[in-house]
Amino acid sequence: MREPRAPQQIDSRGELERELANSIRKARLLDERAPVDTVRVVTDGRSVVDVAADVPAATGWVNRA
Repeated sequence: MREPRAPQQIDSRGELERELANSIRKARLLDERAPVDTVRVVTDGRSVVDVAADVPAATGWVNRA
C-alpha cells in the first residue's frame, strides 16, 4: 500500500501572495454571483469533520443541535 501524498506546498512568498489574491478575487465573485438563498458553511479554523457535520444540517437533511 502506498503512502498518501503530502499536500502541495507553496514554496515562495510570491506564490503565497498570488494564492491569497486569487482567493480574495474568488470570494468576491461568489459574493456577487451566488443566488440570494445560497447557504454558506463557515470553514475558517475548523476541522474537516466539524465542517462535514454542518453540511447535512445546512441542507435541511438533518437537524443539528
